[in-house]
Amino acid sequence: MASLRRLYHLASSIPLVAVAAYARLRGVDNVIVDGVALPLDTDAHYHLRLAVLTLRDFPHVPTRDPLLGWPEGCSATWPPGYDHLLAVFPWALGLSGDLAASARVMVFVPVLLGLALVFVTASIARRLAGDAPYAGAAGWAAGLLVALLPQSIAITEVGRTDHHGAEALIAALCLRWAIAWEPADDRSAALRWEIAGALLLFAGVHIYCGSVLFAATALGLVTLARVVRREPSPSLLGSGALASLGGAALLLLIDHGWIAAHRPWFHPLQLSLLQPSLLALAGAAALGFGVASRRDRAQRGRALAVAAGALA
Repeated sequence: MASLRRLYHLASSIPLVAVAAYARLRGVDNVIVDGVALPLDTDAHYHLRLAVLTLRDFPHVPTRDPLLGWPEGCSATWPPGYDHLLAVFPWALGLSGDLAASARVMVFVPVLLGLALVFVTASIARRLAGDAPYAGAAGWAAGLLVALLPQSIAITEVGRTDHHGAEALIAALCLRWAIAWEPADDRSAALRWEIAGALLLFAGVHIYCGSVLFAATALGLVTLARVVRREPSPSLLGSGALASLGGAALLLLIDHGWIAAHRPWFHPLQLSLLQPSLLALAGAAALGFGVASRRDRAQRGRALAVAAGALA
């Protein structure tokens, strides 16, 4: 039954993909002119430039650019992840030696992000609808809304190589991860959920520093769901603490060189020690709420048992 449901969702998504792709590809003739990729605005143009420079020595992202703050040069104020994302597609296609062809590939990456956003939004709507008979229709309607929403198109159309499309997708993925939480006794499932969260939170901040806000929202939702449960969770797995602490550890492990090269050590806009510290703090808070909730329920349970015994 589950496999048939997945096949149905896949088949029903084909019209959504077609509509979303058409809406985002209409302006391709204005983006690729005489074989040259022309991003749609200044931010998009600079992201494309840095991604092309990244492709020369993939996956190393240049820490300084002489064209910024000429002639001394300076570094861009965003993490390296989005430039990795743009560059990985032509790199995987073996186009590292042809920067013009690579740029032509990169301008289509926002369209892929837009299609992914449509799929994730539809999945969120179906999940929230649960077993209701209209769950499939709710997912399709939500996906269609994102496919045709003007602002959604504007940040994920061909040539819009700024990071906002990735930002929207990260926010949607964090919400989808949060609502995937279930109060199950299956520790292996809870561990898989935590690992998926760690990878997502790392990737989110690696691409966009503001993803710490999405992480905080997701962890807040999970913590609230655990606290309002009548029965205490059987394990602290599933609190989101492992996901948040794991995401912070991955950031320090993979991006420590980038952080060291872009001091100051604590900066709200640039990737620094601030972002993994905030993730770790959120993980500690989620863990603390989980422990406190379990103890509170245990105390109330003992009090009810004593009261029942006294009445008996």
